[in-house]
Amino acid sequence: MTILSRRIRVPITTLALLCILIAAIFIPILVAMINFGNDYPNHIHSAMALDSTGQLDRPIPQFLYHVLLVGVSRTIPGGQEFRFSVAAIIVGLACYLAMGLLIFYWYLPTIIRLPARFRWLIAILLTLALLLVGPVNELTWSGHNLYFGYLMPHTLHNPTIVLLLPFTLPLFAFALVALRGI
Repeated sequence: MTILSRRIRVPITTLALLCILIAAIFIPILVAMINFGNDYPNHIHSAMALDSTGQLDRPIPQFLYHVLLVGVSRTIPGGQEFRFSVAAIIVGLACYLAMGLLIFYWYLPTIIRLPARFRWLIAILLTLALLLVGPVNELTWSGHNLYFGYLMPHTLHNPTIVLLLPFTLPLFAFALVALRGI
């Protein structure tokens, strides 16, 4: 069984392996951010307030994450804290999977030219590398500067940014098309 993309046949086993690897990488990150982070618990508590009262507990410019958490949490049995934590993992993982598949299909026309023996392995590794990319900050470790002054293409600690991931590549593609005529 294969999935057709621009007349390129991708084995379903390749897509399944990609999704399993994305889940294996990002579920532990999501769990750590929910249990030990700052942004995830704050947003989860705001979503719980939205569920309980019908209003957010503070002004939040991007409330789609909170609405999604409320919707997904209502399908999960258990206590409120558990339901919203699991909902945060599901929403975050769905965003990472969507972004991974978008990256995979974005580079597929280029990768298809590679030798068949390594084509799908390279496609999976390139997708995972682009999902995990971050700034090289080893030169500033002595000053404990691990974040400030760097352009962060991906912030793992912020759930609203993770929610935006699947929208970034299509937006970039639209911008390329729009700017092509300039």
